[in-house]
Amino acid sequence: MHKKLYGIGYQQLALGDFFRILRKGGVQCVLDIRARSFSRRPEFRGYSLGKVCTENGLLYRHEPRLGIDKEIRASYLPNRREELFLVYKKVILPQARDLIDNICELIESRSTVLLCYERESHLCHRKVLGEVICDRVSATYQELRNELHVAGLRTACVGEDVSSPVA
Repeated sequence: MHKKLYGIGYQQLALGDFFRILRKGGVQCVLDIRARSFSRRPEFRGYSLGKVCTENGLLYRHEPRLGIDKEIRASYLPNRREELFLVYKKVILPQARDLIDNICELIESRSTVLLCYERESHLCHRKVLGEVICDRVSATYQELRNELHVAGLRTACVGEDVSSPVA
């Protein structure tokens, strides 16, 4: 079976829709690659998201070493994104080689998604990481939001119970 590694950004995505997309993609593990698992949206903060992932039968792992620190991002964005991604690939990722080895093993046994904030993968370091990993294990990188149609998915309303997002 051909291996795939998925990517997803939660920007402008309701929690229920997020889990519906993961379920449609057959995801078993959410790998949070934000430097800090904090979000202005409480449901996407690491602790909260990890809890809901576990309740829905998904493994959740936060790997801050695979993120890009706020200070580094601020020095490159918005106009020097390609340079930022080059620094990420040539400086940051080599420092996390052991972790990348671990992820390569993980995707052998579990369908895994790289999680970050940005909706568009070309604006996010997850695509760079995904390509590095896939080159090492002969896998394919695929963005779930691009490949799976979210049209028709119900968007969570304010105040909706999201403790059971895949119901």
